[in-house]
Amino acid sequence: MEPRRWSDGGSSVEEKEERVMQPTVVGLFTGLLLGVVLVLRDFGDMLVVALFGAAGYVVMKVVEGELDLGEVMERARRRP
Repeated sequence: MEPRRWSDGGSSVEEKEERVMQPTVVGLFTGLLLGVVLVLRDFGDMLVVALFGAAGYVVMKVVEGELDLGEVMERARRRP
């Protein structure tokens, strides 16, 4: 993917079109969020937040095309 180039007052500026958050950063913020929920509420509420986080992760993998639910369901049916 070629970076976009444009002129900004005589200086050339480059920008990548796609920025991806590193898995380490995502894990850090997930852990911090779960920790805050645990401190403010209780363990059950923390599990609910973790469940919704996992569901959001799966939904985004499907939207981005990195996970094919049809293939996953087919593999699940083939297992004895």
